[in-house]
Amino acid sequence: QWYVDAKTLAQPAIEAVRNGKTDFVPENWSKTYFQWLDNIEPWCISRQLWWGHRIPAWYTADGEIFVAENEEAAYAAVRAKHGADVTLTQDEDVLDTWFSSALWPFSTLGWPDKTPEVSEFYPGAVLITGFDIIFFWVARMMMFGLKFMDEVPFKDVYIHALVLDETGKKMSKSEGNVLDPIDIIDGCDLQVLVDKRLRDARTDDKGKLNQIEQKTRRQFPEGLPACGTDALRFTLASQAAQGRDIRLSIDRIVGYRNFGTKLWNAARFCQMNECTLWKPEEFDPKALTQPINRWIVSELSQAVQSVTANLEGYRFNDASMACYRFIWNTFCDWYVELIKPLLNGENEQAKSETRQTAAWVLDETLKMLHPFMPFVTEELWDQLAEFGPGRPGFLMLQNWPALDASFEDETASEEVDWVIGFITEIRALRGD
Repeated sequence: QWYVDAKTLAQPAIEAVRNGKTDFVPENWSKTYFQWLDNIEPWCISRQLWWGHRIPAWYTADGEIFVAENEEAAYAAVRAKHGADVTLTQDEDVLDTWFSSALWPFSTLGWPDKTPEVSEFYPGAVLITGFDIIFFWVARMMMFGLKFMDEVPFKDVYIHALVLDETGKKMSKSEGNVLDPIDIIDGCDLQVLVDKRLRDARTDDKGKLNQIEQKTRRQFPEGLPACGTDALRFTLASQAAQGRDIRLSIDRIVGYRNFGTKLWNAARFCQMNECTLWKPEEFDPKALTQPINRWIVSELSQAVQSVTANLEGYRFNDASMACYRFIWNTFCDWYVELIKPLLNGENEQAKSETRQTAAWVLDETLKMLHPFMPFVTEELWDQLAEFGPGRPGFLMLQNWPALDASFEDETASEEVDWVIGFITEIRALRGD
């Protein structure tokens, strides 16, 4: 068996996290990292498998060992020692899978050659992974990165949540509670879902199989509705609170599918009302005159700042909810309704300003939502240009919205918020 002196390798990896060169998000997972590395034992890297990277060790017939980077170097070492060629046999063991995986951050970029990719992409910015391989993979990449590259392999390690079923149980094929993402996206007939779960259970226990079938039929009496990729992505993001696992509910996914429909309908409204930016480069959101338009720009600015800060802090649930509140409540429920009198009025200047504002805000909104719902936003980005001057390229290639506090207008916010509060009170009274 071959071993690595892991304790020696671990010391720089420990210090790198202690001094902040690499941070864990959430921070509490660094305790798991330290617990493993502070108590690390010599690492056995020999595996008796028929695949993987072979141990770089060669033996003479009498058992003398030569360790080298490759076979040519091994024979060179033999000649240097014995003055002649001696037949060598390579060790049949392969390296532990995690040894090979530990090289991943730089071996995939062309290392050990000094390639442009190595200089451009090493070290990486963020590693996203599960807590269960903090020691097996994260710690080993840290050790090897510092050993061979003299630099940590990534600045941040984001530990994502586990996706559980809606009762909080870990998804397991043997338990028959797995939800296939493709089935959620495309929809799945009840009988097909039942057959798939029974097949995946891999058991002949009729009682167990009957239990899985009955549970599935109770939970999804009409099968799985087609929810689409965007709704599934947004659901996972909305529940990705740091330190908490995700309980996946089909009803919640359907709800966010409706959210996508809400945005689509609002975009259609803007399109039907000729809300188009004919000269986007000339539109100045700070020069608007109508209070309702200054208000929506102010609200958008606050939303963009919130989404940006939360994305940078890996608070994906807060970022997605900031998008949701702005799009559903602010833009669709209030702005679209409150601009109808202007769009239908006689004031051509106010009408033109409102059309351009609605188009600009919708464009910036699509950019803000794009990381969460890339497909519907990309489609709308293309379709909304049908009657306009065209697009400079795909939505995915556009700059992130650049709106800071200077776009906020307290006077317009107070005025429109008063109107919204007034209408809300009337609706509440009517409801009572």
